[in-house]
Amino acid sequence: GVYGAGEDFGVYGIHTATTGTNPGVYGETFSTAGNASGVYGIVSSISPGGSSAGVRGVNNGTGGLGIGVYGSQAGSGWGVYGTTPNGIGVNGVSTTSTGVNGSSTSGVGVAGTSSTNSSGVFTNGNAANTANTVVTNTNGAGDAIQAINSGTGKAGSFTISNAANANFAVDAF
Repeated sequence: GVYGAGEDFGVYGIHTATTGTNPGVYGETFSTAGNASGVYGIVSSISPGGSSAGVRGVNNGTGGLGIGVYGSQAGSGWGVYGTTPNGIGVNGVSTTSTGVNGSSTSGVGVAGTSSTNSSGVFTNGNAANTANTVVTNTNGAGDAIQAINSGTGKAGSFTISNAANANFAVDAF
């Protein structure tokens, strides 16, 4: 139903059946203009509270198959896109599993690019953590890590900054 002033929602849509794939709210546009949207959400305050979101997806399922927000694209564009002038474009957080996952059948699973800074940074911020900061595995004939430098710097630089750690910065076997 549609609710107005004095209610908790501006628009409220619900699919009450326990089967089927019909959405609670559906938005669609036939526009061919750039930046067109089927559904648009905005937080209007210039000083909103923490974790405020223009659009939020919640899946209350406790199994491993649910998705909070799902994006898809039929061509060669992006399924999910995030942008910010001075923050994190896309952030993934998990308490006990993977924060960000990338996979591809025939392309690159995860890619990082920067014009003025590091393209990828991996940090283990807990001195008592004995887990590896980066793990690479390959079942194919290629290298697990390949470092190529086309500029003037090093192809790889490895340092251990924990004085209590007596391991090698690089161990090849």
